[in-house]
Amino acid sequence: MTPLDESLNAYSFLTDLQTSVGARLTGTPAEAKAVAWLENHCRMLGVEPETETFQYQPELLMHRVRSLGLVYSIVVLTVLSLTLNTWSILLGIALAFVVFGLLWRRLARSAAKSEGRNMFAGVTRPWHEIVKRPPARVVILCAHYDTAPSAPAWRRRLGQLNDAAAGLAFLGVLGLTLFCIVYGILLAIPGLRGLATTILVLWRSAGFWLVLAAGLPGTVIVTLAALTYRPAQAMPENPGADDNGSGVAVVLSLTNDLKQRPPADTDVVVALWGVEEGGVWGSEAFVDRHKNQFDPANTIVLNVDGVGRGTHLVAVSGQGVLRRRAVDSTLLQKWEEACRSIGASTIREWLTPLTGSSDHAAWLDAGFHRALSIGRGDLVPIALPLRILNRLLGLPTGAQQANLSHIHSSDDSLQNIRPESLEETRKAILVLLSRI
Repeated sequence: MTPLDESLNAYSFLTDLQTSVGARLTGTPAEAKAVAWLENHCRMLGVEPETETFQYQPELLMHRVRSLGLVYSIVVLTVLSLTLNTWSILLGIALAFVVFGLLWRRLARSAAKSEGRNMFAGVTRPWHEIVKRPPARVVILCAHYDTAPSAPAWRRRLGQLNDAAAGLAFLGVLGLTLFCIVYGILLAIPGLRGLATTILVLWRSAGFWLVLAAGLPGTVIVTLAALTYRPAQAMPENPGADDNGSGVAVVLSLTNDLKQRPPADTDVVVALWGVEEGGVWGSEAFVDRHKNQFDPANTIVLNVDGVGRGTHLVAVSGQGVLRRRAVDSTLLQKWEEACRSIGASTIREWLTPLTGSSDHAAWLDAGFHRALSIGRGDLVPIALPLRILNRLLGLPTGAQQANLSHIHSSDDSLQNIRPESLEETRKAILVLLSRI
């Protein structure tokens, strides 16, 4: 290996990215500078970069209104449960989640006018050839290159409190839903109307107040977040070394490895997404545009996001609550075997609307179950209300999760990156690729 090759390790790439470009907030000149940096480094590695544009909507106050709408809709419905037909309340709960969930996202997509860029490079063949003649088997190594604004300490603390508050609020929603179903059924059966009356009395004297109290902390937090809203461009930028300079650096280092030793009978693509922080717009646009060109059974997506610090490698095992999309169990097992073979510790996480997501999400939604998102972190306990909620919903989660309190803050700096974490992640992915 030549001295030049020895310099092509993940920490060297990350150091150059952070010193040459720094923060890469969407819609700023630094974002365009980051794309140019990525193009130059891909060419240095012997792969030709190509870009695709997509439309996105910058984060607006309307995003806060979405949260307010959902929270206050549930509060109003809880109050109305004292007087209205319970089936009307159930319909209202369903409409609130549909309107402020699926429909709101679709409206945001239809109104998107800003332009973002994804960058691709074929490691085994040029990207345009891979798209023109899709391979029988493909590995897509990906990471997002944009960064988020730096939230002040009090706002990050508010976000941490929101984890517990949101879990408590959803427990309240479950309580309201359960009351409506039980009371509605009992009331419809003539012989059980006396029991229905007892349930109603219990609801009005205790259940209603418990549900209202469960939603109060979350309502206060969401209201404070809306009242103190500031656009991203008006906030300080965070360095973005871990989120997600680390992912970009590991993907580039792997590009060097795989360019020298490509896997047999497999095409390898490097994908670097834009506008992840504002709502995974780049990866979602790509999947919408190209999903029919790839075979889900023979497409492996490895998304690398936040791997520069922490003791445990984190694998996202799936996401969703009502509509659950699980990652292929064989791929997960092979990943954990690869980690064990190099002495790395692992943990699985299941993502929900309360925990956020990453660029694997659109792939899972489109039926690509061999899409694995890889991160890192020190382990911390999951808030008790969330643990209870996860257990009640039957979600495959444990009692711990990765600590990500440093992201979106000035603490996410190059000085806090552990080079050995980057290298361990790179080795684990290489071992995985040798076994699939």
